[in-house]
Amino acid sequence: MDEMFAKIMRGFSKLLEDSLKEVARKSDLSILNNLLKKIAVENELLRDNVARLKEENADLRQQLEEVDRRSRKNNLIIKGLPSGKENLLQASTEILRQAVAEQDIGIERATRLGHGDAPVLIEMRDSRVIPEILKNVGKIVKTGVTI
Repeated sequence: MDEMFAKIMRGFSKLLEDSLKEVARKSDLSILNNLLKKIAVENELLRDNVARLKEENADLRQQLEEVDRRSRKNNLIIKGLPSGKENLLQASTEILRQAVAEQDIGIERATRLGHGDAPVLIEMRDSRVIPEILKNVGKIVKTGVTI
């Protein structure tokens, strides 16, 4: 009986040892705790970086909108300019001179926005002439061109 008891106890002992190998020890928990602390610190740094990048992105978007707004304030679009006009710069200048005859128009570039009789984008050197053109747009109605 003692021998059988000893054999059972050895079996239980082996089973207990095998089961305890898989149980986390205090040192294992300490290592995991340290890793979690490092991850938490890194997470906080990443959150700060994301917040800073969001602010930077918003600032850049605002600057881009301002640059875009400034570049567009020098633009006019002329519709109805016949496609046979090869020199858009000259044709545009002639039409705008009808609106403001005495002023220097100052067209920097004229670009057709498509094929055929597509509208023409006029980029002015100075935006100060644009209000005068728009104020006198009625003078060019007879040409069939609209601004």
